[in-house]
Amino acid sequence: MTCPVCGESEVLETVRRERLPPTQNYVYRTRDDAERAPSDELSIAVFRVRGLPWNRHFDSSLLVYDAGSFSHSWSTQTHR
Repeated sequence: MTCPVCGESEVLETVRRERLPPTQNYVYRTRDDAERAPSDELSIAVFRVRGLPWNRHFDSSLLVYDAGSFSHSWSTQTHR
């Protein structure tokens, strides 16, 4: 991958995790639901010159925003 701003292609991988849920702060109703939830690899890379970080394995199709999302929680709704 090359930087969309400057064209740089030299990157450094800083963090790699094999299996993480793509959405933070998601509350599953049961343990089984949580264990069956989608997961993906996380690979944080940084362009060496400008330091722009990104997840090389980001897949937006795995994101879920519904009633289980933190943004829909009771505490978030009542404290806006």
